[in-house]
Amino acid sequence: MKTRNTILLFLLAAGIFAFIHFYERHQPGTRDRRAAESVVLDFDRDNVDEVELINGDLKIVLRRKDNDWYLKEPVEDRVDPKVIGDLFSAAEMLSRDGVVLMPGKRDDAMMSRFKELGVARAQARLKLRGKGLEEELLLGKETPVEGKIYIRRDKDNDVLVTSAEIKRLVTMKAADYRDRRMMDFSTDAVERVAIKSAAGELVAKRDGKDWELKKPIKARGDNKTVDAFIKELAKVKIMDFGEDEEIGEIKGKLSLGIEGTNDKLVVEFGDLDASHPELVRARVSGRKGMCLIPSLVLQILIIAPGDLRDRKLARIQEEIIDRIALEPSSGSKHAFVRSGDGWKTPEGGDVDVAKVQALLAVLENTEVTRFVADVDTDLAKYGLDQPVVRVILSSYASETTAESARGERPFCTVTLGATDAGEIYARVEEEPFIVAVPAGLEKELTW
Repeated sequence: MKTRNTILLFLLAAGIFAFIHFYERHQPGTRDRRAAESVVLDFDRDNVDEVELINGDLKIVLRRKDNDWYLKEPVEDRVDPKVIGDLFSAAEMLSRDGVVLMPGKRDDAMMSRFKELGVARAQARLKLRGKGLEEELLLGKETPVEGKIYIRRDKDNDVLVTSAEIKRLVTMKAADYRDRRMMDFSTDAVERVAIKSAAGELVAKRDGKDWELKKPIKARGDNKTVDAFIKELAKVKIMDFGEDEEIGEIKGKLSLGIEGTNDKLVVEFGDLDASHPELVRARVSGRKGMCLIPSLVLQILIIAPGDLRDRKLARIQEEIIDRIALEPSSGSKHAFVRSGDGWKTPEGGDVDVAKVQALLAVLENTEVTRFVADVDTDLAKYGLDQPVVRVILSSYASETTAESARGERPFCTVTLGATDAGEIYARVEEEPFIVAVPAGLEKELTW
């Protein structure tokens, strides 16, 4: 009998121990409990679909669409990602720095105490709505401690003390929540830039990885320069917003168009603002009302086609070169064909590979000293009708296509003509321009 009782007591103790062990494992620790108790609003920002900010008679409504936030009241516009992020961070980091306990039911005495602390029907309120979420936070008066305010969750009686930063964000103006970026998409996604002015239109368009000028001339664009130009435009910020659409006289003024993969921006610039002459009045596509933009943007947009042109003599794609031909006006002609990673003569003879690479490097790195003519109608004037040397770069097509036959296809033919005052005239036959390059280049292109 005693043995049976001992066994029963042992099993009972083991069961109690197991229950305590598994129960405690699934309970928050002291640190976790204290952390949870110190949090004022327990929410996931990814589940918030709408934010309402109330400051007296002013109501601001922000709504999520996909992964972006938009103002819906009192004006429709994009929301500044940083500002909405700061608001969420401030709401998440609200801490219970003090508590004014309000036990019992809400009665006149409790409501009177709420009013005294500014949290009865507070002037400033924050509402969060979303998936399974409905929170309202009432932001009251400042406490005797600087930088602290009284707050209360609408569903709770207890009044908390926390940082005043949340109230600063909630009581900002609607304009403070508007996205100040003139251009809101990545510069890497830009495919076309157009500037219109009284002088005409300048258009640059991306072709694969390279930029090409389309107006007022068709020419190679300098990739680094065009990219840098676009990045400067992307830095431009809207300084303020106006309620009216009036920007002044736009006839003959500047306008800017930027097209991306899935985005488009059009900005029309009007008059300088009478009250702030350092700002220009502008109309930005997709934005309500008039925008005030630093007038320095006008200086950025005063750019000539030559400022964006590629100053390299030729755009070399070494990986597609299969054959090089050197044709001087006097002396022997030479040809080299690709053979694996090296080069051979057409007859299979050996070639100094380093010398071929040096020749290609010269072509690739030579810069134009000036653009002489945009059309090549008078080649004799520049000695280009009978060039001192021609360099022909070709690729090889192994199949016939609708555009061309099987075989060798020249894609870059550089010719050098007459020398004049330390320069030599040059052209790429596949392009209509005549340029000048440093004299002496003809010596570097001989074998």
